[in-house]
Amino acid sequence: ETAQEGIWMIDAQNKTSFVNKKMAEMLGVTVDDMMRTPLFEFMDEEGRAVAAANIERRTSEQHELKFRRKDGADLWALLSTNPIFDDEGRYAGALAMVTDITQRKKDEAQLLTLSRAVEQSPTSIVITDTSGGIEYVNPKFTQITGYSAEEVVGKNPRVLKSGKTPPEEYKHLWETISSGAEWQGEFLNVRKDGTTFWEFASISPVRNAAGTITHFVAVKEDITERKRAEEKLRHSEERYRLLFEENLTGNFVSTPDGVLLSCNMAFARIFGFASVQEAMQSNVKLLYPEDSQREALMTQLLKKKR
Repeated sequence: ETAQEGIWMIDAQNKTSFVNKKMAEMLGVTVDDMMRTPLFEFMDEEGRAVAAANIERRTSEQHELKFRRKDGADLWALLSTNPIFDDEGRYAGALAMVTDITQRKKDEAQLLTLSRAVEQSPTSIVITDTSGGIEYVNPKFTQITGYSAEEVVGKNPRVLKSGKTPPEEYKHLWETISSGAEWQGEFLNVRKDGTTFWEFASISPVRNAAGTITHFVAVKEDITERKRAEEKLRHSEERYRLLFEENLTGNFVSTPDGVLLSCNMAFARIFGFASVQEAMQSNVKLLYPEDSQREALMTQLLKKKR
């Protein structure tokens, strides 16, 4: 009666002949509610099939089964069952020790979801111990670096170092995560085949229930294409700047009200300014004759823009 596990006994007709209070509490009912009630009354279809097969075999077995509580919630339980025989060896029922494993099953389901999310993540994920030894890499890591999990587990992430990142950056990284903070930054790393690639990494400490750092997890995104695009944009901007600034024709950009946003030296010289900075203090509208042609031109340009 005082056992912390459920105790459930059924007779030869599979009806409840005895349960303790703990078993009734697990199902959200009273002991009286369960007495003489068929075992299958509290099980789903899958549970009934497993229990029926167990009874048919009349052997000692252990199963994880799902029951239905009175309030409609699921109860996952570990059943350790033993058949009962009378003095003449005839089957008289069964006795089960029942342990509530609902929380464990929820935890397992959550872990499975997280595991699948990590395995299928579009970003590279690396987990290391506190010394930096790799304990886990996901498939995306293998796809990006060319290294299999077997090749890097037990090794340090420095196998990816290209030598282009300053040592001071690694020192700062280690000091940051060892203190319990998150570090973010970019690496130029090298693949197994020797080619380089850029990664943006976010590295965080993982703590246990006591708050002690036990692991570090790195979530890394391949930003090689982004870096290439940025480099192309930078070159394009440089070319535009050279074309704009070195052009012998006066060039300028202004607001509709004539406020100068930028201009080149040719523009400054045309209007008699000694420098671009001096020219930027003026207003385009004041530099042109105040006549109907200028007004018409400005109106036409604004309409085109719209």
